[in-house]
Amino acid sequence: MLAYYILFAVPICLKIIYAYNRNDSLYKPAKINEEQKVIISFFIILFLLLALRKDDIGIDLNNYKIIFNSVTRSDWVNLQNNKIEYGYLLYNKLLSSINNNFQFFMACTALITVFPIAFLFYRESEDALLSISIFCVLSNFCMLFSGLRQSIAIAFTVPAYYCAKNKKLLWFIIFVFLAFNFHRSAMIMLLIYPLYNITISKKSIFFIAPAMIAIFIFRSKIFDFLINFIGDEYQLKYGSQIDTGAYTTLILFIMFALYVFLAIDDKKIDKDILGLRNILLIAICIQFFASLNSVAMRMNYYFITFIPVLISKTYYYCKEIDRSIVNLVNIVITVFFIGYFFYNANHGADILQIFPYSLFWRG
Repeated sequence: MLAYYILFAVPICLKIIYAYNRNDSLYKPAKINEEQKVIISFFIILFLLLALRKDDIGIDLNNYKIIFNSVTRSDWVNLQNNKIEYGYLLYNKLLSSINNNFQFFMACTALITVFPIAFLFYRESEDALLSISIFCVLSNFCMLFSGLRQSIAIAFTVPAYYCAKNKKLLWFIIFVFLAFNFHRSAMIMLLIYPLYNITISKKSIFFIAPAMIAIFIFRSKIFDFLINFIGDEYQLKYGSQIDTGAYTTLILFIMFALYVFLAIDDKKIDKDILGLRNILLIAICIQFFASLNSVAMRMNYYFITFIPVLISKTYYYCKEIDRSIVNLVNIVITVFFIGYFFYNANHGADILQIFPYSLFWRG
């Protein structure tokens, strides 16, 4: 567990040092460049944890190692495998032609999957510790250690987001296509473009909320209809409905949405906030189906990366009179989620088997 303590301890210490030098409150968001340095420290350590971990840290790594070794022995012409996306096979072959060591492969994958998220947080987050604490309790964090194919696909959401932001439709489609060639579920990324570019105001929520409630009520029938569009492989694996009991994340997302709509001042709102808020709303709708089947959670991975960034903006986008309250709420969120991360690490189910951490050279 020491590695995960370091993952949080370094950013927190930097935050304390910057606050001390400014003779300011530890909990008040620092200057932007200071927040960025905190972000950088976190993601450098995260990259090192991913790059240097043993190949049994992550439940799926053994399967990925088998694929990597198989691709290493194959030639470029005979890579086709109906169960694995061709882009992922090409990626394996390219890296194995440089170095056929699986540890090298994991290090390269760590860089590819971590850098885009780090870039997003570096550019957009306005409260480093708040963003980090939320990110680490969401499923995308654990996925980085285990689901390599989908983690690479998720990484493409960041450039796709900036293409949507700058209305670069052709490049947006290219990035979605690349992600799709690593994991077929990435097709849902197509929603990012319209989500960013439509306006849903506070008044609109009176129409949106009933529609979302209707989706939740009729989610079983909607799921049966939508499952026909995800491909034969996923229909066989995820086509049946099972009561998963997955409501905790849904409740969390709803609370985030209420917080954002209540805390952010309409007079300060901009296109970024509107776009990120829309992404949160679609994440809630997708999460409705997580109680029926785990495939919904997989679809949601492409959106929840943006939620910590949105929540981090509440302090600077709220009314001046509300800043002390918002600041207090953000402190509570940060402390609670860091505490929850370590509680879950010690007492949780650890489904993806990322705890405890071990370095690769320790047999």
